[in-house]
Amino acid sequence: MKKLLTIVTILTCFIGNSQCEIKIIENEDSYYKGCVNFEGKPDGNGNLKVQLKNQSQLFDGIFKNGVFISGEVSVIFDSGDMSLTTYSDYSNEIISKEVVIFSDKSQLITFYESGKKVKDLRTFGPGDNKGLVIERFYLDGVKISENSNIDNNRVPEDIVGDEKYIDINLIQDKNEYRIEVDFLALDGTSFTVPIKLDTGATDFFIGQNLYQELLKKCDITDLNVIAKMGGVGSSFKAKHIKIKEIKIGDYLIKNVIAIVPLEGEKDNNGDDINNILFGIDIMKKFKEVTWSLTNNKLRFVK
Repeated sequence: MKKLLTIVTILTCFIGNSQCEIKIIENEDSYYKGCVNFEGKPDGNGNLKVQLKNQSQLFDGIFKNGVFISGEVSVIFDSGDMSLTTYSDYSNEIISKEVVIFSDKSQLITFYESGKKVKDLRTFGPGDNKGLVIERFYLDGVKISENSNIDNNRVPEDIVGDEKYIDINLIQDKNEYRIEVDFLALDGTSFTVPIKLDTGATDFFIGQNLYQELLKKCDITDLNVIAKMGGVGSSFKAKHIKIKEIKIGDYLIKNVIAIVPLEGEKDNNGDDINNILFGIDIMKKFKEVTWSLTNNKLRFVK
């Protein structure tokens, strides 16, 4: 820590049961206010502001004989990014929590246990990804899993039903297979839609016609996350929505994520996009999904 020049002011405050002198110590690029020892060095509770070439720093916490020991360190960069790090042991870089706020208002919050990163949470600011939340988990500093609020993550409590598994008959139409999905309306009724099974599709895709019907009848949440979609020779924008409840056979499935083309987006022929696809992503809500080609059945394991 750069040597500071003592200027002014001695006050008195009490920390716990001990009395401490409060001094202001400053030079051209730093300013300290807090407890000092008999040698005039920061010692005890205080905060130190340091101005560097490309950033400003604030150390707020416990000092010992002029050295920062523990507490919060905030850094504001000229770029507009800002970080706030909580140290349980600054000299050994043992962190308990870290928050980074980027200039575009995105945030990254990282959690630690015994100084090791165990989880981080990324939220996104204005733009196409506004509303997106990504959560990552770590073991010994290595990422072991990741999920987001626009994925159909496996949550056992989201699958409601008495049976360990159910078998659903597929509807065959030439080379296509469809699965009947019941959409539950707010008035207690439901309506059934046969949706094309497409194992080559990533998402549960809802076309504009069905989406407008869902808006009128069902509990839908717009997640405010835009995706760029496309097929051969075409591209369009779509948004992620959350459907509160659907039914497949005897299973009630909660919090289903689907993709919907933005209003006004067109296909190659200039028509509204009304495809409806039952893709791989929705199957991830289940423990297992198997397809019997000989019996034209899908088995959903709870």
